[in-house]
Amino acid sequence: MARQNSGPPLVRFYQLAALPLHECIRRLAEKALERGLLVCVVTGGGEWETYLDDYLWQVPVQGFLPHGRCQDSQPHRQPVLLCQQPVDINGATVVMVANGILLEPHDPFDMIIDFAFVNNPQALQESRNRYLHYRKAGCTMEYWVQSETGWKKQG
Repeated sequence: MARQNSGPPLVRFYQLAALPLHECIRRLAEKALERGLLVCVVTGGGEWETYLDDYLWQVPVQGFLPHGRCQDSQPHRQPVLLCQQPVDINGATVVMVANGILLEPHDPFDMIIDFAFVNNPQALQESRNRYLHYRKAGCTMEYWVQSETGWKKQG
């Protein structure tokens, strides 16, 4: 599947103030799956990817979030794929950048989800730099903040 839109991708930044990154990824991946979208989560690999993999198997109330890792057998069959780099193995149209790398708008995704770590000044500045990069590249930009009732899009 991959890119279905020919223009620049939609880039959504989600502010992380109250919930940890792994929980935000879980919630956003669930919403994507509810909409019939496939997801690639760029983790950078290592221990954090292993932790996220375990977390997604155990935490959701329904029992688990269906997912796999790039190095698993048949990664192309996974609705949510955890990878070290942004890849389109499973036909994902959504990529979540959990390790702060900068993607290029011509990469094979219609939506890029990135995170703004507001409780860490250095990480917040890095997310601002990525936001400016995507905006200068002509991407459609959205910024979402956490509230007591969920996510709210900022004007």
